[in-house]
Amino acid sequence: MKNLFLKGKNLLKEKISDNEFKIWFADLTYNKFDKNCLYLHTANFFKKEKILLSYKKLLQHIFCDLSDDIKDIAVSYERSADTGAAQKDSFLEHNSPEYGSGNIKSNQAAAPANSAHITVKDGLKEQYRFDNYLVADFNRLCYDFTDKLISNISRISPFYIYGGVGTGKTHIIQAIGNYIKKNYPFFNIKYITPNEFVSDFTKALKNKTDREFRLKYRQLDCLLLDDIQFFAGKEKSSIEFFHIFNEIFVPGKQMVFCSDMPPDELNDIDERLKSRLSSSVIVELNRPEFADRKKLISFFLKQYNITIEKKIIDFLAANLPGDVRKINGAVITLASLQHIYKKDIDEAYCRKHIRQLIAARDVSNIPAERIIFSVANYASIPWRDLKSRKRSRNISYYRHIIIYLLKKYGNLSFPEIGNYLGGKTAGAVHNGYHTVEKGLKESAALNDVINSILQKF
Repeated sequence: MKNLFLKGKNLLKEKISDNEFKIWFADLTYNKFDKNCLYLHTANFFKKEKILLSYKKLLQHIFCDLSDDIKDIAVSYERSADTGAAQKDSFLEHNSPEYGSGNIKSNQAAAPANSAHITVKDGLKEQYRFDNYLVADFNRLCYDFTDKLISNISRISPFYIYGGVGTGKTHIIQAIGNYIKKNYPFFNIKYITPNEFVSDFTKALKNKTDREFRLKYRQLDCLLLDDIQFFAGKEKSSIEFFHIFNEIFVPGKQMVFCSDMPPDELNDIDERLKSRLSSSVIVELNRPEFADRKKLISFFLKQYNITIEKKIIDFLAANLPGDVRKINGAVITLASLQHIYKKDIDEAYCRKHIRQLIAARDVSNIPAERIIFSVANYASIPWRDLKSRKRSRNISYYRHIIIYLLKKYGNLSFPEIGNYLGGKTAGAVHNGYHTVEKGLKESAALNDVINSILQKF
């Protein structure tokens, strides 16, 4: 029967879109066959509900055609398999208090009766809201899932959003938090990054305040974790977060995660945490294409009360990178200059005042070897040295630039980049990428180097 299930799953893949299959059926497994009913298993409640609501008839048609013995389909899900026993390797004690269900029936949430309550700063920024979030083709799927999430808190949990730098991940995860804060005022909400979690965890170990540390996270109704990839290389902290994850997940509370990569590409973090994250509802935020960039530019122009000709909007959309943050920055720059100099904005004006952003125009799917050769020619370094294990300062500098360009413009995963560079680990590649990403925010010289190399593509 298991082979029949695999055959049916392959037939299903042919009948629906790749995106539908990836979201709803990638982790669907065979459970058992009993009394003419085929029992299937999925990762969480929301996936089970969606499959039964939208796809049950299709599944029945496929599997009943494959075997006359199958008369019905049932789908189950499981909260957690190793909560409790898995806590034996925790660096803190975990004697969990009792929890409620975490399910929300209405937006009139009652204040929790918790005698050991610890006040938690939510970490939210008020400027990130849904009323100033533009929905376009590149982010519509993510927005639609988010809309379902805030309509029924805890039903889509965990929710995992991934996408490149500047695709709007922080805005949407913070907007979720601000919506819940407004509509469920007694909820305990926390927005945090791995670095902040590591800092909290280290202080708890040092000051022996483990009880307060545990309670602060256990009492949360909603945990929002941004840039989860930064748990890479922080073994103790990622193990501890795995236990925190279980203690929030089991009672059915809301969790949202953001990353620049899908869970299966996360490296150097606790494997059980990686497995948990893989069972989330996973949605990708794509980069804005030309039409999306036009909408974003028009949206920001309206926000800053600027009027420019349509042909200039088209010029900006064609030449600005697919990065929401940079598009916003370009519009802010033009708005400020127009306010100061009272001049109309034309193409020459844009080329003069936002030339750095225009030079870094969006390119994608560049062959890896072309990127490596372009950097080698610019740096006057033999390309074989850049792919070797040599670690001189100059070679390491340009090797990091190659890593950044391969990820951003070659659309390669960190493990794939490691293979191109002589078998480097995904963790080393990840660190190299973020070294350049951080440097671009601080160094004009590095920006000039990247832009000069991009001009050669």
